[in-house]
Amino acid sequence: MRKPLGPREEALTGQQPFWEEKLSTIPEMFGEEPSEPAVKAEILALKPDTGEEVWSIPRDELTWASPVCVNTGSRMELILAGNSTASSYDPETGTRLWSVKCLDGEVAPSAAYANGMVFVANDTPALVSGIRIADVEGQSAPKPAWQKDDFRPDVASPLATEKCVLFATSGGTLACRDPRTGDVKWSQE
Repeated sequence: MRKPLGPREEALTGQQPFWEEKLSTIPEMFGEEPSEPAVKAEILALKPDTGEEVWSIPRDELTWASPVCVNTGSRMELILAGNSTASSYDPETGTRLWSVKCLDGEVAPSAAYANGMVFVANDTPALVSGIRIADVEGQSAPKPAWQKDDFRPDVASPLATEKCVLFATSGGTLACRDPRTGDVKWSQE
């Protein structure tokens, strides 16, 4: 268990962060070769007002992506795009709810969510995926509804609505995909 992070005195004036703590640095995370992690990956939940650890769970893969917390209509889920999977966790306990193998490489874009679908992507060699997580026609576990191999972002996270999922590539192209089918509605350089 880590020490409680606690509020900083300067936070009371509004001039500084309320609390802060060094969790790790890039040189500490990776050995001499970036493909060989020197530390284990984990997801860490902290109380926002004190920085006190609520839970911590180990992960098998590293990621640059930030988790997103979504209300699926039936429960809250913490969704994280990793180096090979998109996974969901219970934000209260850290229990893994589901995991879908659909990514590859060093993943930077965070997941997006809209209307019972999770959208994840990464540049080569991964695909852009739309994962149906809502209960539809007796589906018992989340699975990709579609996967595409064009307009893949390597850094920018997608933005999803009921009508469009936006993906921005590093080459400067913005593409709108149909959330149900993954088909490109339009693209603009």
